[in-house]
Amino acid sequence: MNTTNQVLDRLQKELSLPSGYAISKVLGITRTAVYDYRANKRNLSDEVAIKAAKLLKIDPKELLINLHKERAQTDLERDAWDSQQRLIKLQNLLNNQKLKDALNRAANDDPTLKNFVDDVQECILC
Repeated sequence: MNTTNQVLDRLQKELSLPSGYAISKVLGITRTAVYDYRANKRNLSDEVAIKAAKLLKIDPKELLINLHKERAQTDLERDAWDSQQRLIKLQNLLNNQKLKDALNRAANDDPTLKNFVDDVQECILC
């Protein structure tokens, strides 16, 4: 898997960017940097990855971890990043559960909110 190229492809598609030059402009980097990323000569810096994540409306932590796992030179490094990724997923699950609990309490307090709460919970799961 090449996370860097996946990010560049997704930026190009979702932002309707016609070229590597256009990608370079939205990320604030040189056109050469984009071509180097595409050719696997360079890796996205953390700063550029965070900009890309914000443009794509994805979790920057998740993207950074995937990039660092890809760059890892040893199994020990990859395992450390895998551990961080599992912790973030667990944290997200707990946050979603807290939100679901709060929504259920609101629906119990006001039955007219039940349909709304059901819709919101369905969105949380997707």
